[in-house]
Amino acid sequence: MQSSPRVKICGNTNEEDVKRLIGYGVDSLGFIVTERDIPSRVESDTLSKLIKQVPSNMLSVIGVGKYSVEKIVEICRKTGADVVQLQRGGSLDDIAIIRKALPNLKIWKVFFTDKEPDLGEIVEFEKVSDAIMIHGKEEQWPVGLKIAKQLQKPFVLAGGLNVGNIKRAIDTFNPWMVDLISGVETVPGKKDFRKVEEFIQAVKD
Repeated sequence: MQSSPRVKICGNTNEEDVKRLIGYGVDSLGFIVTERDIPSRVESDTLSKLIKQVPSNMLSVIGVGKYSVEKIVEICRKTGADVVQLQRGGSLDDIAIIRKALPNLKIWKVFFTDKEPDLGEIVEFEKVSDAIMIHGKEEQWPVGLKIAKQLQKPFVLAGGLNVGNIKRAIDTFNPWMVDLISGVETVPGKKDFRKVEEFIQAVKD
């Protein structure tokens, strides 16, 4: 068993943050492509430039909004990302189409804990995904644990993680990777590197 989870920092929007996070040796950098007007979104043209900065020993992950599967394939092909993270969209059929179009692309399917999960559905998605992400607030962890107990593969834990709760999260879930945005930000869309340092140290401890 690994000594500590891998760390993914998501919601990256600019070259300065990407370069500094690479220097901190995080395991994965995440980017969000969506039509929603949120501070962490990034346009696909900018995204291509940012992903080219990511070294081969780190995973570049695109979290996509509710796009058509054709649009998702187009974005992933254009940017050269390692992983696509399917949020509230992405059916089993969509995954099959993405696999056929981009066989080397890894696929992570996200399940949110704001409602009771369909555990049978999660089992089916796990069969065709490279990883499952459990995404929810701390008060929703009991629902997240129901999902985690169904999983056979390593999984990613996300949602409301920060220095104050990461040790409890690791003890509770034993995730393969932890993923956060706002927990390492003071201003939305811009990383706070004091918080980044504190979070990485907390995970290692």
